[in-house]
Amino acid sequence: MASIALGLAEAFKSPPGHNVSRGMFLILSYTANIFDKMIIAGAGSITARGLIEKGGGVEVLWSYWFLAFLPCSIITVLAGVLIVGYSYGYFAARDLMIMGAWLTIVEFLVLLVLVPVYWPLIGLQ
Repeated sequence: MASIALGLAEAFKSPPGHNVSRGMFLILSYTANIFDKMIIAGAGSITARGLIEKGGGVEVLWSYWFLAFLPCSIITVLAGVLIVGYSYGYFAARDLMIMGAWLTIVEFLVLLVLVPVYWPLIGLQ
């Protein structure tokens, strides 16, 4: 991920040690580890899938895994942007409060739409 962060910093013409470079490196290295578990690509998620299928006798489809971790992915991206933005001075505390209020409204609307869709897909009874 360091090479991708360096390439992005170079594309933005950000000098080494600048807040843009630091923020990109931090958020890319943080989200890469989390997305590795959210998508069946890393060793941990592949092992977990194999254990679930062998031990539980349940087929784990990639689409089910993706749908289960989609909300986590969205929350991770939004939280990462807000944390890095606040840590390196791109957002003031007032801006974060306004964004937090909007995100609360958006989260409520998303849950209102997704819960009826997810309920039958994951088989909750």
